[in-house]
Amino acid sequence: VGLLVPLHAACWKLSAWFTAGSAVRRSGRRAYAVCKSAVLGILYSLPLATYILVRYVDVASGTVLHHSSADVTIYVVVAVHLFVSTVGALVILCAPTITDRSLWQLTPASCRTTALRWLFWVLLLALKASLSFSGVSALNRAMDELMICRLGQQSIKQLPIYAFGPHWDKDMIKWLLLISTGFLQYITDTQFWFSLGCSILGIVVTFHQRRWHLWSFFQEDSVAKIPERFSVKVLHYSKTTQTAFPILWDKVVEHMRYEDKIDDYMAAHLSYNASRRELDWTAVQQPLAQSMDSRQHVRLTRPQIFTPSSSGDRILTRSLGLIPDQNWPQNTDVQWRLLALARGLALDLPRPFRAPYIPGVTVLIPHYGEAILVQKRDLYKDRLNDDEVVPLMSWIEYRYAEEFKAFTSRMSHLNPSWTRAGAKWSDYSPEDWNKLSLWASMRGQTLWRTVAGMILYHEALECHFQLQGDKACSMGRSDVWKVSEILTCMISMQMYAFFDAVQLKHTNLMLEKFPRSLQIAFIDCEEKGEGAKEDGVHDRQ
Repeated sequence: VGLLVPLHAACWKLSAWFTAGSAVRRSGRRAYAVCKSAVLGILYSLPLATYILVRYVDVASGTVLHHSSADVTIYVVVAVHLFVSTVGALVILCAPTITDRSLWQLTPASCRTTALRWLFWVLLLALKASLSFSGVSALNRAMDELMICRLGQQSIKQLPIYAFGPHWDKDMIKWLLLISTGFLQYITDTQFWFSLGCSILGIVVTFHQRRWHLWSFFQEDSVAKIPERFSVKVLHYSKTTQTAFPILWDKVVEHMRYEDKIDDYMAAHLSYNASRRELDWTAVQQPLAQSMDSRQHVRLTRPQIFTPSSSGDRILTRSLGLIPDQNWPQNTDVQWRLLALARGLALDLPRPFRAPYIPGVTVLIPHYGEAILVQKRDLYKDRLNDDEVVPLMSWIEYRYAEEFKAFTSRMSHLNPSWTRAGAKWSDYSPEDWNKLSLWASMRGQTLWRTVAGMILYHEALECHFQLQGDKACSMGRSDVWKVSEILTCMISMQMYAFFDAVQLKHTNLMLEKFPRSLQIAFIDCEEKGEGAKEDGVHDRQ
């Protein structure tokens, strides 16, 4: 265990050196900093020195710790090694930045939180240490049964005799492999115990947040309680709670249908009003006020998923999937959204802000060279490269097969000229490929997908205002209220000044499609003029 102290200190200093700037590195070359680093290096190396001393005394005395004839000297050396290792470990655990320049102050924590954190780590490391002793014992037994010579067990005089023997070099290789494997396992299994401890701690926190009502947690159908809990906890100021949630929920279902997470059949089962309308971006952005006026005399039918069911039915239909349920979506992303919403509403939520009295929110998205939209040449090529097996578009279609079927069905209804070619990518027209590229971009690591997710806050705030906003105040007038004054989705485009024509086109598409809350910040530049030297501009600037 003591060997981890110098190893941790070396890794810490190495990581600090790599992450530090040039100014910090230059300050580290001063005489005081060099002397300080040398002293700290010696102090952190003490556990290694005492470990070598323990091994030397053990071999020189010819005794081991559990023998009754053990020399008193080895106990003194072991005690010194234990003390030095304990002090080094406490310094690492209690004050990890005491030997380095702290750039930021540590986040303050209450005494209770600090005590719980220490209790967690003490229990975790105690369990790890207790089980590590069994691993060390197993390694010792294995080396004893294999009759392997160990480094350090021979005296200095005996070492030349054994070193040129027929088996000593082979035993050293076996010993090194066993010791290295055991030491590596001892270091790496910390992540396993940490993950296990966090999982157990997460379960305890979950039960505590639900006030230890374990029976209701396992038995209740939280999805079926979404309408009631959402109306009470979120639509707190709405005067028409009976119709506010159904209209808002249908808006959510329309968004999922527009994203092609569900098809028309499932959208009808999830909606209060299953009236069919063409879902393009303009229809999805339609204000809730128009939906409320158009549905005043429409009969609303409660979706079947909001009908309570027993825990046995949910396990057989939703968890295990043994019995098909036509009312439960099969898309895992939609399932996660429903369950996350249901679990979140089961907690004690703070009362929401009432529009327009909402504090400003700014979302900053850094962008350097990532793709904004994937293009046709990235998705499909007439001739594949040597390292490609199938076109990327074919893999995306295979990975999201049901969503692609929903996408082609929606496109066929919106555009009569849409090419019904399935996976025959060469048959699609350039206009069709624009839609295909956008659909694929929403399933890849692109800037468009990030912005599309963050900009949903704009419509959520707008719906919040339309359903329960204070329209009687001066800030709530229709000519004053603007979501873009509250929400700003800022993209920091560092390379915007060097974009090519395609990147500029994709950027303009984002600005045209998404609301005004989307803004772009960049630093413009220009070539140095003739008066650069007079202005003091550096030659390499």
